[in-house]
Amino acid sequence: CDSGDDCVGEFDDCGVCNGGNADQDDCGVCNGGNADDLGCGCYEPGPSGCDDTCGSTLEFDECGECGGDGIDEGACDCDGNTLDCAGDCGGSAALDDCDVCNGDGWSCVETSVDVGYDSDIAIAGFQFVVSGPTVVGASGGAAADAGFTISVSSGVVLAFSFTGSFIPASSEVAELVNLDGDVTEDCLSEFVFSGEGGTTLTSSWGTMSGQTCDDGEDVDEDGICDDDDDCVGEFDECGVCNGNG
Repeated sequence: CDSGDDCVGEFDDCGVCNGGNADQDDCGVCNGGNADDLGCGCYEPGPSGCDDTCGSTLEFDECGECGGDGIDEGACDCDGNTLDCAGDCGGSAALDDCDVCNGDGWSCVETSVDVGYDSDIAIAGFQFVVSGPTVVGASGGAAADAGFTISVSSGVVLAFSFTGSFIPASSEVAELVNLDGDVTEDCLSEFVFSGEGGTTLTSSWGTMSGQTCDDGEDVDEDGICDDDDDCVGEFDECGVCNGNG
């Protein structure tokens, strides 16, 4: 009988008589207030990934770009720079023609230099050190004419006689030195000259008497022909030829 019936009709899924499921939220939860929808559908995870999108798995790459590929292949940073030959990212060091990093291009070029002398005393032996270029060998000149034994070891050029012969006092080329690299006066140092009887001779840089240049020019009288002179004049303290310092 209706008077004894708790619901004259039917209860909906939320237990409301004739409620018609009005109390259900979009996810079918009674009085749920759609709490089971986090923004991507009922019972689905909420927005995700670095782009905050439903179902996204994107992440920021090492350059801070969402879903990016990171540092380009062959690059060393996010700006596209590459390593130079010295291992510096974005550096300017480069291989020269001799495959030397930041080299001057001379280390694989064989050059030669005449080491001359001007002495009024006979020379029984001499040695000097070559710094920078690699010494390939030394031969010829007055040392060979005197029968000297000429040797090269670790940049030291040594010439003397086992028989007691000597280079007579004169002005000429003592020997020809072959090197890998460019050579300047600064490369040659620690000269030691011995006279007859083992006496030590003093020496200094100078101009060989009678030295001539092909074009007759040595304007600054530094003993280097102008065609071969790095600076016809003198370098200032900043290394500029004929500069103002």
